[in-house]
Amino acid sequence: MSKIAKSQRNERTPRGSKKITVNNLAKYLTKYEAGKLNYKETLKLFSFLIRTKLAWKLHGVYPVFAGDLINKNLITKSGKINWKECKKLKDIREAI
Repeated sequence: MSKIAKSQRNERTPRGSKKITVNNLAKYLTKYEAGKLNYKETLKLFSFLIRTKLAWKLHGVYPVFAGDLINKNLITKSGKINWKECKKLKDIREAI
């Protein structure tokens, strides 16, 4: 098991939702592609993808959208979400 999986397994965010881990990543990617993630879940997904560098290994919209989020200062290059900037947007789609 990878270090990421060991350290993040069964951890919960302060609001009670599960953190995105390598174990549940496929579920989140499927929900994202189906348009079923809300604003915060989408940010958390891309934060995880950028932090683990998976955003640059996936095909399609993932590297492009990750780059847009970084360029607009919504997520840092290290994958930290800039909630102050994100609160200025009504919807994540405003970022693109």
